[in-house]
Amino acid sequence: MFIISNLVDLRPALIVYKRHKYYMSEIPRCKTDIQGLDQILNGGIPEEHTIVVSGTSGAGKTTLTTQFLYNGAKNHDDKGIYFTLEEPARNIVETSKNFNMDFENDEGVAGKVKFHEELNLMREGSGGDVFEPDRFIDAFKRQIEQYDPDRVVLDSITKFAMVFDSSPLRREKVSEIAQFLREQECTACLLAEIPYTGGERQVSKYQIVEFVGDGVILLGNERTDSSRTRTLEVFKMRRTDHSSDIHPLKITGNGIVTYPNQTAF
Repeated sequence: MFIISNLVDLRPALIVYKRHKYYMSEIPRCKTDIQGLDQILNGGIPEEHTIVVSGTSGAGKTTLTTQFLYNGAKNHDDKGIYFTLEEPARNIVETSKNFNMDFENDEGVAGKVKFHEELNLMREGSGGDVFEPDRFIDAFKRQIEQYDPDRVVLDSITKFAMVFDSSPLRREKVSEIAQFLREQECTACLLAEIPYTGGERQVSKYQIVEFVGDGVILLGNERTDSSRTRTLEVFKMRRTDHSSDIHPLKITGNGIVTYPNQTAF
């Protein structure tokens, strides 16, 4: 009779693994209802997460996040706010209609999503108008406390961060916004611009925004041969399993569509 004495008992590890998978599946999710994206995210964004949606100009950041708010209102009765530092709110509302999203008239959506522009938080300086970040933070907090939204979009955190000359101060102020959003128990998307370098992909212009967020979704618009391929990658997402592949993405008449069972390259 042979006795093998050095076998490793795998049962404790299997129990931990099963508990881990159960825990991951039981985390409350904020559904995006964007075709394919919730599958890539293993069920949706974990509720009360603040995530960074990062990409080059034209990659689909605004389309994705307006869908996030629109679908939340229409399908889940969620209230939302879209803060814009980049362009007038009216432009965003009108452009959304091209993707079958009418925030002002669609049943189940009208009145639930506010678009709040902060283009006027400027003061005159010796070199021209200067953005005042503390005034923005005060207005941002006040609007959220008054409306108590379930979903928030800030377009963009890059615009906000670029006014700071000091990296420590930039990190402090961006962290203040992220921490406030967590305290308000809402699920938020911070848009971030990636400068196109033609080389290795970056996560954001300033190498801090991805560290204050609970997750990072990267949108790409990569040239392959004679055409461009739009892509989506979940760079990180705390407290959940997710796909680590780079997936194809298309912008259609109904907004963004992702393909969880395909890889882009």
